[in-house]
Amino acid sequence: MLFIVTALLCCGLCNGVLTEETEIITPTPKPELWAETNFPLAPWKNLTLWCRSPSDSTKEFVLLKDGTGWIATRPASEQVRAAFPLGALTQSHTGSYHCHSWEEMAVSEPSEALELVGTDILPKPVISASPPVRGQKLQIQCKGWLEGMSFALYKEGEQEPIQQLGSVGREAFFTIQRMEDKDEGNYSCRTHTEKRPFKWSEPSEPLELVIKEMYPKPFFKTWPSPVVTPGARVTFNCSTPLQRMSFILYKDGSEIASSDKSWTSPGASSAHFLIISAGIGDGGNYSCRYYDLAIWSEPSDPVELVVTEFYPKPTLLAKPGPVVLPGKNVTLHCQGTFQGMRFALLQEGTQVPLQSQSASGNSADFLLHTVGAENSGNYSCIYYETTMSNRGSYRSIPLMIWVTDTFPKPSLFAEPSSVVSMGQNVTLWCQGPVHGVGYILHKEGEATSLQLWGPTSNNGAFPITNISGASIGRYSCCYHPDWTSPIKIQPSNTLELIVTGLLPKPSLLVQPGRIVAPGENMTFQCQGELPDSTFVLLKEGTQKPLEQQRPSGYRADFWMPAVRGDDSGIYSCVYYLDSAPFAASNHSDSLEIWVTDKPPKPSLAAWPSTVFKLGKDITLQCRGPLPGVEFVLEHDGEEAPQQFSEDGDFVINNSEGKGIGNYSCSYRLQAYPDIWSEPSDPLELVGAAGPAAQECTVGNIVRSSLIVVVIVALGVVLAIEWKKWPRLRTRGSETDGRDQTIALEECNQEGEPGTTTNSPSSTSQGISVDLPVPV
Repeated sequence: MLFIVTALLCCGLCNGVLTEETEIITPTPKPELWAETNFPLAPWKNLTLWCRSPSDSTKEFVLLKDGTGWIATRPASEQVRAAFPLGALTQSHTGSYHCHSWEEMAVSEPSEALELVGTDILPKPVISASPPVRGQKLQIQCKGWLEGMSFALYKEGEQEPIQQLGSVGREAFFTIQRMEDKDEGNYSCRTHTEKRPFKWSEPSEPLELVIKEMYPKPFFKTWPSPVVTPGARVTFNCSTPLQRMSFILYKDGSEIASSDKSWTSPGASSAHFLIISAGIGDGGNYSCRYYDLAIWSEPSDPVELVVTEFYPKPTLLAKPGPVVLPGKNVTLHCQGTFQGMRFALLQEGTQVPLQSQSASGNSADFLLHTVGAENSGNYSCIYYETTMSNRGSYRSIPLMIWVTDTFPKPSLFAEPSSVVSMGQNVTLWCQGPVHGVGYILHKEGEATSLQLWGPTSNNGAFPITNISGASIGRYSCCYHPDWTSPIKIQPSNTLELIVTGLLPKPSLLVQPGRIVAPGENMTFQCQGELPDSTFVLLKEGTQKPLEQQRPSGYRADFWMPAVRGDDSGIYSCVYYLDSAPFAASNHSDSLEIWVTDKPPKPSLAAWPSTVFKLGKDITLQCRGPLPGVEFVLEHDGEEAPQQFSEDGDFVINNSEGKGIGNYSCSYRLQAYPDIWSEPSDPLELVGAAGPAAQECTVGNIVRSSLIVVVIVALGVVLAIEWKKWPRLRTRGSETDGRDQTIALEECNQEGEPGTTTNSPSSTSQGISVDLPVPV
């Protein structure tokens, strides 16, 4: 069975409406009653009874005697007690007494009864004990009425006391170390005066001790941890080696969930209780029990569930420091924000808190005693309030504790690079896993060192501005702990700060080429100007030089076998003389290297434009990032066998409209003819059907239409006039054969001056009109 607990459990109370007022009355704790007198009690001696309350708000006390009722009322003193003098003792004083305390509108339970049996007998004490459990320790309490008494414990059937205790006040505790069957029976206790001859009290009422049969307590754990963030999923597991058991889950002592009989494997039982999303009300103390029929187990060990991120995070410091010698002690100080919280110390990799403690202030100290290598690790702490469902703080920043006799070695590196030019700024970083210590930067050949301490100690940055020749040299760094510490200190790695710009620059070549297939070998050749030089190979974005070597001649060959994609980048080299180490040359020209079996794609452009002009060619220019390649041009996805070029220029002719369409290009390496680049982005060439030709055609149609309209109108006018003068018509006018032809002007395509073209749509047929011949 799954048990689901979320923050909604308390929402019904928070958001609900109470229709009736409810008065909650807390019982007033019962007071304590005792007698003050000299013993043995004798007639006519005075006796005073005292009544005291554990509640500071008590106003009055009242003393009662069984059978007679109320005797007297007394106000409470500053010690929250009152005296009831009974006066000279007589036989009428024998009997049973008890008292009550009064508060505002409330009366306490009666005190334990004090019985005066006779003037020469002490009042009998009260005996009590918790239910005995087999195999566990049991304490039996014997409570008397008078100060300075001694106590004796009796077991039925024994003539003599089985245990005795000297003067211990008004109560004593007898211990049975391990409760067994032989310890069952009736017990009683008596008090007596400290000095002989003893005056004994009557025996207390008998106390029967019977072992209650119980199963062993279950194994109870929380997964993944009892310290969780809001919204975390929490699983409680309650298990026992016994079979077919039922389980109960408790929170803060109250039952909140149960499961029926369950088992996970033969010979074992377990139950899982789940919190799907831990909320503000889910923190608290959890435990579980199991049972079968009438027999229950002991309660499990409690698990304290803390829901964090409700309060600001604390700080965690180590005293004397985060590095500790084996066998020594270290104190972890957790500094919180609020008073009266409970603190917990956590170690990375452990499920439950290492230590927990309540504090009256706002901090707590956790002692790690006689530490060893297993105590090394990251520690953090939290604080939480136990009265509000264990709402906790954020975790502190982790603190690394080292148990060693030697400080761990720090590392030294330069940013942006250990090879810098004159006048440039550089920062030397000394960093390591130990925090809360200072750092020292040392330069070889100099007596003094730079030191960082205090607020910057966790930073470890040593800035060097305006690099000059004085900055050249070898550097190292180390931690700067308390010098009284016996822990050994190791220096960091050595960093060589190389300053460029002091010698002529070298040249840099690469074999077999700037594009290399993965797994192939590559060699950089750095050629200097001076002999006896040390050459340094650099890569952009890398803080340290890749390699250094001192050849016998003027050139250094840096061999890189089986290169990978990570070896792609921009390379350069410098050199310096052995007589002036680290005063280096200018950088060589940069060389970009690609390690790939698919070189980057080229670009494709058209000159002078992507629109064809009649009688003119277009040049397509394919350009790649590398020399030593061969280009190929593709038209509409199909290779043109003749379209290969070493310079990347391809001339396209538009004869018969065959040059129009989409083009792309690729290239291959001459050193690796099987390796082709990706194709370029496509480029479209537009011919006569383009926008310019379309504009010209539309213009021709408009002009031709206007001419036709004018001629038709003129013909209509002439026809009308012809009908007006029929006499003038002659035979010759019909067969004159003379035509007046108006030709539409031809429109050339857009092109160079003098270029013309004939188009069927650009010429109008001749129109013959018969003109009248005057007589």
